[in-house]
Amino acid sequence: MASTTSKPRYLFALDFMNMPCAPDEIRAREIARFHSSNPDGIACWYATPHTGPENPDYMRRTHGIYAYLFNYDGSANYCLYRADWNDWAGPYEPFLRGLLCVYATRDSVLDTLAWEGIREGLDDVRYATLLKEKAMEALKSPSSEVYFTGREALNFIAYFDPYRDSADLFRMECIDWILKLDEALKGDKTK
Repeated sequence: MASTTSKPRYLFALDFMNMPCAPDEIRAREIARFHSSNPDGIACWYATPHTGPENPDYMRRTHGIYAYLFNYDGSANYCLYRADWNDWAGPYEPFLRGLLCVYATRDSVLDTLAWEGIREGLDDVRYATLLKEKAMEALKSPSSEVYFTGREALNFIAYFDPYRDSADLFRMECIDWILKLDEALKGDKTK
């Protein structure tokens, strides 16, 4: 495992690359290169931000839709909190607030809006993954109706605009397509 940017000729036998900075279209090219040279490798991201800000929509998109659509295998933001990096350290270290998305308690953690955004983003990935699995199953059907339902569902994912379209809409559309595919696959008389 290495926390690094993609380095040509150095990362040819790596099991896990944790690339800094949030997923975007430019970094997606590096993820594709990494996957090309390491077919079984896992590519994740961290930082920008490690945690915070209290913007649940941003955290949801970054840990969910962006990571999924740009072909990351996951998020490896390993710094969810640190006892001395918090709001109460602000007077003497005001720049550290961005390194916190849960608050430490005596025996657990206290969620924040940023953490709820991360959790929602991971749920979005689960829905998108299930949709893609069902669509790929539909592509194996000899029924043209079932086959093209699968193609249309894959088209929805491929052309979803993660920057402008609603994350809630993404989830609702995924659910709608999952139900359509379930119905199409259940009614597939060619099996």
